[in-house]
Order: sequence, then C-alpha cells, then structure tokens
Amino acid sequence: MFYALIAAVLVGAVTAIEYAVSRGDLIHDLKVNEKAFSGALAGALWAMDMEELRLIVAGMVEASGITGVKITGPNGKLVLNAAGTVMDETGGAKASTKLFRHEFPINYRHKTKIKRVGVATLYASQDIVFERIKFRVFMVIAAVLIMAAALWAILLYVGRSLLSRLTALTESLELSNLDGVKGGASPAGENEMEVLENAFDSMVRRLGLANKKLAESHDILGNTVEERIRELTWKIAERTLTEKKLRIRESQQAVIACLGQRALMGPDMGDFMDIAVKQVAKTLGVEYCKILLVKPAGDKLLLRAGVGWRTGLVGAATVGMEKETQAGFTLLSQEPVIVDDLKTEKRFSGPPLLHDHGVVSGISVIIGEIDNPYGVLGAHTAAHRVFPEDDINFMQVIANILALAITRCRIEGDLLETKTEAETANRAKSEFLASMSHDLRTPLNAIMGFAELMKDHTFGPLGARQYDEYAKDIHDSGNLLLSLINDILDLSKIEAGKFEIKEQPVDVAAAIQLSVNLLKLNIEKKKLCVEVDAPPGLPVLNADRKAIMQIFNNLLSNSVKFTPEKGGINVSAKVIGDGSYEVSFADTGIGMTDKEITRSLAPFEQIDSTHSRKHEGTGLGLHLCQRLMELHGGYLEIESEVDKGTTVTVMFPPERVVREA
Repeated sequence: MFYALIAAVLVGAVTAIEYAVSRGDLIHDLKVNEKAFSGALAGALWAMDMEELRLIVAGMVEASGITGVKITGPNGKLVLNAAGTVMDETGGAKASTKLFRHEFPINYRHKTKIKRVGVATLYASQDIVFERIKFRVFMVIAAVLIMAAALWAILLYVGRSLLSRLTALTESLELSNLDGVKGGASPAGENEMEVLENAFDSMVRRLGLANKKLAESHDILGNTVEERIRELTWKIAERTLTEKKLRIRESQQAVIACLGQRALMGPDMGDFMDIAVKQVAKTLGVEYCKILLVKPAGDKLLLRAGVGWRTGLVGAATVGMEKETQAGFTLLSQEPVIVDDLKTEKRFSGPPLLHDHGVVSGISVIIGEIDNPYGVLGAHTAAHRVFPEDDINFMQVIANILALAITRCRIEGDLLETKTEAETANRAKSEFLASMSHDLRTPLNAIMGFAELMKDHTFGPLGARQYDEYAKDIHDSGNLLLSLINDILDLSKIEAGKFEIKEQPVDVAAAIQLSVNLLKLNIEKKKLCVEVDAPPGLPVLNADRKAIMQIFNNLLSNSVKFTPEKGGINVSAKVIGDGSYEVSFADTGIGMTDKEITRSLAPFEQIDSTHSRKHEGTGLGLHLCQRLMELHGGYLEIESEVDKGTTVTVMFPPERVVREA
C-alpha cells in the first residue's frame, strides 16, 4: 500500500504539471491565431462581407486548438457563430463540456484612425488538453509502475536476504554467545542498505533524464505546432483569397452576360443605364458609380445615370471635359484611369462632384470609340481601394456593352426618323396625286366628250379628213390619260388604307372571257392566238368584282402589249391541291431578266428596253395588281425568260374559294 500511494502521488503530480503546461500552450495557440486572423476579420467586418467572414471563421475552426469562434459587433450583437462539436448554437459551452476562451478586439485602420468593428472570442475544449497530455501521462504512469516494481523487487530481495541471515543468526545463538552473533551481522546489514541507496539514486537519475527528454520533446512539439499553425494560416488565407477572386470573377461574368443580353434586345436606354450602374456598384462593392455622356454641344459631360450621388444630381449635374477632371483626363489619355487617392492625385484635381462626396479612390474608362467617345463610365469609393486588373477589364467590358447599346439606340432612332419622314413624304405624295387626279379628271372628261362629238360628226362634218383623225387621236389619248388617273387614284387609296374590298361572288371563267372580249380588237390587230383554259364547274371567288376585272385586264393587256405579232397567249384557271385558286397569264413575248422583274413590280417603273419604249404604259399596272392581290390575302408571282415569254400567276387563298354545298 505504501508503494502504491507513492506511485499515485507521483502520477498525480506529473499529470497536474503536464495539464498546466498543455493548458498554457493551448492559450498560446489561441493568441497566435489572434495575430494571424485579426487583420482579415477586420477587413471583412468593415466591408460587412458576410460570405468572406464565414470563410475566414471556417479556416480558424480548422486551425489547431480552436473548437469554436464567436464574432460580435461593437454593440455586443452576435454577428457570426461558428459552433464546434462541444458548443451550442449561441456559442456557449454545452452542459458537459468545459471551454477555455480567449477574447480580443477587432480593430480596423480607416485612413489615420483605428476603429473597433467587433470582438472575437476563440474557444478551446479541455478535451484538447487531455488529448495532448494523454501519451505523456501514460509514459509517466508506465515509468512509475516500472520504478515501483523495481523498488519492490529490490526490497523483496533485501528482505529475503535479511530473513535468511536472521535465521542463520538465530541458529548460531545456540552455539555461541550473543556478541559474536551481533558482530557478524552488522557488516552485512550495512552493505545491503548501501545497495538499496544506490538503486534509489539510479532510479532518480533515470527519472531526471526522462523528464529532461520529455521537456525537449515538448519544446520540439510546441515549435512544430506553431510552424504548422503558421502554415495552415497561410494556406487558409491563400485559399480564401483564391475563392474570393473566383466568386468575384463569376459575379462579374454573370453581370456581363445579363447586360449583354439586354443590350441585344434593344432596351430603353434610360432603364438600361440605371440597371448597369447598379450592377457595377454591387459587383465591385463601391459606394458610387456613374455614366457621363457627352452633351450634344460637345463641351460638357452630363451625369446620365448613377448610384450613391445626392438626390437631384442624376440627369442635371455636368462635368467639364478638360484635363483637370478625372473624366476629361480619361478622354484625353484615351485609356482607363486609376486613382489611388484623389487628395494626393497630381495628374488632375478632380471635379467638385467627387470632392463633395468624399471620394478617395476610383476608376474610369471610355464608353465608345477612342476617337468618337460617347462618354465615361466611373466607379468610386469613399475609402482607399486598390483596383486589380480584373476590375479594370470588367469596367471596360461594361463600357463596351454600353457603347453597343447606345450605338444601336441611335441607329434605330435615325431609322425611325427616316421612316417617319418617308411615310410623311409618301402620304403627301399620295394626297397630291389624289388631288391632282381629281382636278385633272373634270377637264379631261370635257375634252373626251367634245372629241367624241367631233369624231362621230354629231353636229355635222368637220370639213377636212385630217380633223377626223385629230379628233380620234384626242379621244384615244384622253382614254389613256383617264386610265392613268384611275390607276393613280386606286393606288393612292390603297396606300392610304382607304380602299375597301366589296366582296361578292365572282365567276372567274366569265371574268377572263370578258377581259378577252375587251381586248379583242388589239388581239386581232396583232394576229395573236389566245387560249382560255377554264374547265367547267370551277368554283366562284368571294372577291371584289371591280378589282378582279382590273387585275385580269392589266395582266392580259401586258401580255398583248409585249407579245410580237402571231404570238400566243394562254390564260388558265384552276384550284390546286391546298385549295388555293390559281389564275395564270402566259405569253410568248419579249420576256424579262430578274432585275427587270423586280423593277416591273415597283410603281411608275418601266422595263428599260427597246421593246418597252415602243409601247404605251404608266408603270403602275403590275404594282397595282400586286397590291390588289395583297388586299385579297393572295399574292402575285412572275416567271420570265428573255425572248421566250413571261408567265404571271395570281394566287387566291382557299378561304376565298366558294364551294357548292
């Protein structure tokens, strides 16, 4: 029992010493982490970047010795709590766990002042202390047990030796006197006590050496732990920085994609620029962002859109374009301009707009081409800020997108203005033609009436034969001019949207035959062969009868006009597979090239050829037919080959075909 008590006392003493040393090392580790992470925590809290703060705290929890981290604001309000396995959700210890804590303030250096932005509390569990001293305590217990066993063996040996000698001494008492016995035993007892003393001294020396080696191992372990903490701290900081850069780059690419897509959709420029400055300010984390556009006079820049500026400045404030302003210097230098500190800037003084808002750092890039810029895109901060290369590239891409949107908006504006002017001119032309046509029709009717009276000798002969020919020419020319005036009036109505379709059943075969009859004299004069292919039983059309006759007369008249003598003309009508009604006018005339076909469909255009100049025409016939077909929901097609002939086909949609019930 005595030896067990001594062993227990030794083990307890050594364990207490090791616990105190390990606890001190753990507190030291927490202080090392304070130095390693306080700067990063201050920056994240100042910017209120919760995502970065979470990453830093996560790295701290991974560091050696830290069980949990709690971050509170300067007002004591909990900002973030990274609870370990031995902590509850509020950052305190669980009921069955004892924690060591280390609390330190988080200070941020703003300009020349140091501001407290929060308090960090680091926690470490006593389980970590037990884990660290477990092996050493085990070694101490083993050493104590070995020493106790050795001491017990020595004492057992000495006891047995003494017992044997006492036995021999007792036996010798019977044979000799007591003095002899005592004289023989004393030297042996002294020798055994000396052996016992030497063994104990040796054990003490071995314990000292073991304790010395243990202290050396503790120092080596402490240095290794500190080195590992520094290594982990560096890796965590490097990883945190890399992850932050990746997140920033991803957010920048997302903003670029979003704004680029909006720019291609042709947005309202006011809304688009407002969205752009908000996205740039949010992505870069700046207090101020602006778009300055060159005013029409070209002497100043207008604050067209912005974030962070005082109420009433956006849309009203102007900035000079001289080199004394950051925007003006940017335009003159023709490259991005970075400002580290506006107060110490030597290249320019900066406009009042920036100084009045306490701007410190900033970046500005040109919007548009260098030689013909639209303006300047700028981002500014109220605290010192270093803009990396990624931020500069991001700003330049956004400026290019803004330039694309502005260019597109201006082109569309010019096109719209041109279109409006063209429509206005076209309406004026149509109104003029309609007015002139009405004004011309009245005297023309009188001329034609008197010419007809003279031609028919209503009031007697004119006297000379030439007068009869002159009267006939006047009457024919009047008919031609009246036809031109009617075509102009119809076209004017169509372009003005006032031409009304008066729907009624139209017998296509009968309409074709009527057109042939009307042009019979011209057909016989040129000895043309006209064939009509309109099989019986064809359905009727639900269409405007007058418009249909005008289409058929114009197309057949063109065929007769441009087909040489003894040529052929074929007019066919049929219902095709999809239910559409097809009417074709094919001739063996002079034909046209593709370019001439395009020109023939334009108003007041005539085919520029020798043949066309020999024939009368206004150039409105085909164009008018095409517009009348569009009003009926159909279309007109032309197929032609020079010197072989032309086929003009008009196609009416199925819904205009009236079928028998």
